[in-house]
Amino acid sequence: TGGCPPHSLCVIPLTNLRVRALPRAVLASEAGIRGPVLPHVEQLVFYAHHGLPSIDLRLFRHFSRQLRQSTARLWLMLYRQKETGVRPLTNISWMIEAGACVWGNGTVRRAWPSVFARTSEMAASTTDPNHRRYWWFHCTLLAWNHTYGHAYPKALFWWRVEPDVLVAEWASFIRLADTSHSDVLLPNFVTAKQHPTYPHWQRNKHLLAGVPRREWVYSLVSIGRYSRRFMHLMAARWAAGQVAYEEIFLPMSCTAREGCRRDSFRSLLGSGLHFRFRPNWNCTTFLRSAMSVSRPLLWHPVKRRQCWADYLDACGGNSSRPGSCARLLQEVQW
Repeated sequence: TGGCPPHSLCVIPLTNLRVRALPRAVLASEAGIRGPVLPHVEQLVFYAHHGLPSIDLRLFRHFSRQLRQSTARLWLMLYRQKETGVRPLTNISWMIEAGACVWGNGTVRRAWPSVFARTSEMAASTTDPNHRRYWWFHCTLLAWNHTYGHAYPKALFWWRVEPDVLVAEWASFIRLADTSHSDVLLPNFVTAKQHPTYPHWQRNKHLLAGVPRREWVYSLVSIGRYSRRFMHLMAARWAAGQVAYEEIFLPMSCTAREGCRRDSFRSLLGSGLHFRFRPNWNCTTFLRSAMSVSRPLLWHPVKRRQCWADYLDACGGNSSRPGSCARLLQEVQW
């Protein structure tokens, strides 16, 4: 693998990016653990964010505490356009009791110049600036792995989650996902027959060439879980400069021909999945559902998350505000 260390997912060393020690806040949150390596962690849940309002800082702290009841750990990856590396965010890491780092366009340009150049060409037809980044968002997981992956030698799965995705309780959600041994776990696969007018079929002909149309699928990628095997596969593709719109690129890169298995949250959750592109879900609608059912839930998009932050602050695991919890619950109209 071009001299990469055993834990690494790179195909060629990302020599332009620094290897860093874990933030002290990460080690402080691991009771009884001494030293720079966390061999008990098997999954990493990356929240991808652009703006980081205070509400989400509160939520990430709760999510981090929930995940510590499982073999998964939370990391925040904050996007800043002009950033050129992967740098720690020390203060934020202490605030959310989890890892936090910042990356940017320059990070991708330095690590995968051919990907960045090809993306600029391919994404020209995508008018929304945020959607243009959906041609290379996920390769930033490899940039993180080069920087901090040495501390997680037993990691098996990498998650990427956007902040408008809400899970009722993370530890139980991880346990449900563990029942699927797939390499790629995404919300729901949509075929070309089901959605023939999906605009990215036309824009990604280079990826779909030679693939029978009946096998074309896409999925929203607002949340996804990816195995070590799949990340190795994608590392090779990115190293070769291959790019495509990720809603197609990720599921279409996992095929039986390559020994790759994919599964959907739809098949795991059934009626517990409330996942769509738009319109937005109301936060109170999600809260009522989360309070009334015991099974794992997955909702998207929930843009305004104040009510969930208030609920977890008042009623969450280590709450010392039972009066506030009672008042909040009374305010929820059924």
